[in-house]
Amino acid sequence: MSSRDTAADRSQPRMQIVVYEMSDTPQTELGSRLDATLSRTTVRIASDPVDLVASLTEPTPDCLVCHYGTEPPPSTDSLGAVLAERLALPRVAYVESPDLLTVARDRGCAAVHVRREHDDATVFGERIRAAIDAADTPPEPPGLAAAIVDPDGRVRRTAGDVPAPTPGDDPSPLWALPSTPAEESIAGAIDRLDADPDEPVVENVDGGRLVATPAGGAATGAPPDRVAVVWTSPSPTDATADGEPTPAIVDDVERYEGILETVSDGVYALDPAGRFTYVNRGLADLTGYSRSELLGSHVSVFKSDRTVARAERALREEIRRVREDSTAEAELSLDLDIETADGRTVPCTDHIALLPFDDQFRGSVGTLRDISDQQERERTLSGLLTVTRALMVAETTGEVAELVVEAVSNVLGYDRSIVHLFDEDAGELRPEAATEVVDSEVETIQTAVAGEGPIGSVFESGAAEVYDPAEAAGSAYRDAEALLCVPLGEYGVLTVGAEGGGFSESDRQLVQLLTANAEEALNRTQRRQTLRRYEMILESVQEMMCVVDSAGRIKLLTDPLARRLDADRSTIAERGLAAFLADTGADLDDGPLADLFDRTASDVSFTDSLLVGDEAVPVSVEASTLPHIEGRPEAVVTIHDISDLVSAKEAAAAERERFTYLFENLTDPVDEIRLEDDGATVEGVNSAFRSLFGDGGDDAAAEAAPIALDDDRVVESGIPQSADGLRSEGEWELKLTTTEGTKYFLYRSVSYDLGDAPGGFEIYTDITALKQREIQLQVLHRLLRHNLRNDLNVIEGFAELLMSELDDERHRQFADRIRSNATQLAELSETANTIESVVGHRELDRRPVELDELVDGTIAACATTYEAADVSTDELASVTVAAGPPLETAITELVDNAVEHNHRETPAVSVAVAADADTATITISDNGPGIPPAEWAVVTGDTEISQLEHGSGLGLWLVRWVTEAYGGELTYHEREPGSTVTIRLPIVGSDDS
Repeated sequence: MSSRDTAADRSQPRMQIVVYEMSDTPQTELGSRLDATLSRTTVRIASDPVDLVASLTEPTPDCLVCHYGTEPPPSTDSLGAVLAERLALPRVAYVESPDLLTVARDRGCAAVHVRREHDDATVFGERIRAAIDAADTPPEPPGLAAAIVDPDGRVRRTAGDVPAPTPGDDPSPLWALPSTPAEESIAGAIDRLDADPDEPVVENVDGGRLVATPAGGAATGAPPDRVAVVWTSPSPTDATADGEPTPAIVDDVERYEGILETVSDGVYALDPAGRFTYVNRGLADLTGYSRSELLGSHVSVFKSDRTVARAERALREEIRRVREDSTAEAELSLDLDIETADGRTVPCTDHIALLPFDDQFRGSVGTLRDISDQQERERTLSGLLTVTRALMVAETTGEVAELVVEAVSNVLGYDRSIVHLFDEDAGELRPEAATEVVDSEVETIQTAVAGEGPIGSVFESGAAEVYDPAEAAGSAYRDAEALLCVPLGEYGVLTVGAEGGGFSESDRQLVQLLTANAEEALNRTQRRQTLRRYEMILESVQEMMCVVDSAGRIKLLTDPLARRLDADRSTIAERGLAAFLADTGADLDDGPLADLFDRTASDVSFTDSLLVGDEAVPVSVEASTLPHIEGRPEAVVTIHDISDLVSAKEAAAAERERFTYLFENLTDPVDEIRLEDDGATVEGVNSAFRSLFGDGGDDAAAEAAPIALDDDRVVESGIPQSADGLRSEGEWELKLTTTEGTKYFLYRSVSYDLGDAPGGFEIYTDITALKQREIQLQVLHRLLRHNLRNDLNVIEGFAELLMSELDDERHRQFADRIRSNATQLAELSETANTIESVVGHRELDRRPVELDELVDGTIAACATTYEAADVSTDELASVTVAAGPPLETAITELVDNAVEHNHRETPAVSVAVAADADTATITISDNGPGIPPAEWAVVTGDTEISQLEHGSGLGLWLVRWVTEAYGGELTYHEREPGSTVTIRLPIVGSDDS
């Protein structure tokens, strides 16, 4: 009996519980644990049928607890079946294994509890109280009787509605006592049990039930020395009107809890006062508090007062919003820190949903997720970014190697790491840098041979691998459990040792990100070192010499050449050699240098004219190829003065001719601007410019306004201008309309001053494909990372199971809500896949398409899909556009969006096609609520994409990308009732291909 009564509960009636140990070897620890946990409770323990009947009748208990310690033997299983028919009091099963859940439920138990490691008795006790509270009627005294008898039927012990045996040496047989079954029934049952001890006897007797089993409940295969006989008297409540047993009341709360117990996040429920009414194991593990400590406690047990106040403000605002709009989603998310039981601070995201309510707030449920790993990864990536900046300014390969091992130790957290760099002359990979732990423990780090051992094999294959450290030579990794080898391109190998747990896929990705940046840094340092060698050589040469690349740009030159040109070396570097050679020698298409760069010759010589000021000096030129660096060919050019100066006018004309040829044949659009007092005018444009922006005639260039001076076309506002009116030198992003549709360009300007009026060149590089891919990846990445974190198939499956098995309507609504949300997320994933397949290609299918036929076929398919909606077409003008299947997909997405987000009884969508001289218009109108302004602003680019405003309507992104890819424009406006989305596309003329 419990002795833990308090003053607060002494006024409550004492609860009576019977614990029946249904096992071959009864244990009493469950009863003891319940007795120590439940206040105002009397716990009686029964280990055989007679004890059980006595406990159930003296006095009548509030609840029977059946303890299934192992798989129940047939005897106790049969007795349980009879009790399930006869007893009116709640029965709760306690099972040691989930395998016994079905057995316990089949016996009509109102609740089933699987044994746990922590807070077991507390949680089980709450389940017992819930089962008692849920009982429809108070229990009636059961009509039960039991006796232990010898094989010949003589009574040894009785319980229940049967007299106790008369003391004496020769007890009476059981059938001789009052209120017992007839002799033939009892004797027959004992005989059958004696013949087959493993098969208990169950039969109907005089309107009641009789069970005969071995007295201890064991099934040993030997005839029993004692027999337990249990019988029941008839009861009008034993059967329903049709004679069938009353169905067992099964509480499905355990099924919900079983699902929630598999969730690693903390799941909880709060009453209106903010006290915990339910917590799962995940929340207890996260906070460090036991379930018994959390249940009934206020949320402030692990949240600060400031955090609680912030959450309460958010909840009040959410309650107000839901009351104003009953269709609104009653949920919110907060980022916060919790204080665990051991004093740690853990960053978390708290996702809170309000319980359904009318006038009175009923509480909330929530999910608490630990985001420590996420923040740690962000810190790691930030550290790698800092290291990358340092790598890009490193001067030597040794400095790069030192930065890499420092990053492995300080940023990634691995104490053992070595960088081996390849010595081409020796054919060996020599250790260049190591972490402090390796340096302190290993006196000499061994070299590796290319193609041999883990390090050499990875260097030769170029692919990262994980090895057993024992396979690597030396003792640098003696305490490590796994060795990761990652190639540094053609420069060497980084090895990292992990002392526990090996390397996860995320760990490998971070290491490989570091090595990728290190490889680029090694490329840069090698080039710098090579350039320094060239510079040292050229500094010692007293001739006119220079180094040019495959584009004809001067990379290095000697002082004699700079003095001869009467210019500073810094102003000549990076200029084209053609600017100083008046004839054709530096022509990279047809000139002698072309033979060097297409590798048809290693040395060339020719005569030309060197431009010096206003004069051209005849020179002889000798050029030889240099070893390739980073795959870019270069040549060293030696220039000798061979005659007097020639006419500067001729030299200037030759230079102008070459410049004009270069200007006209540039692949990027270029215009030349002259700034006069009355504004800027376009002096000339190249062929690429005319191809993209049109050509209105011979005078078009002089009359046109410079595109880049129009601020409305600049993607990022606030771009400064120079004093003369040109954009400041730099790179800016523009969004322009071209003959091929809307495109994005990278804008650069180069200014000059000829004395009469300042001017300059404006260069436009097409970055449309990169820009579109950037937006697509940004949207898809943020959306998928934010929403698709759970296994949707598992959630939908459990939700469907719950909907089919739950009896409670409210619980079925919750299950339907789970299934609906999971289905929506799955559909969102499918839309993302469609976007990837439609707009993930570099070019969309373009062919002449009769727009009225395309729209008519598409809408007919949509009408079939949405039979409950009114999907129709209005007037369809006959017009031809350049398009393909992606346009059908875009139209279908708009119709789907209009129908699925329309809450009217009969959603209506109509589609029309109109045309003018140049443009075809597809108009999709509906009678729905329209597209939220914030959603549309994100999709159109008026609002920056963020974590909370990422444009959850992927279908709208798809429509936008397809429309822009076909050179069109997407617009939207609301009307009464409903809204309209319009796609405008250019018409294909008779001369268009």
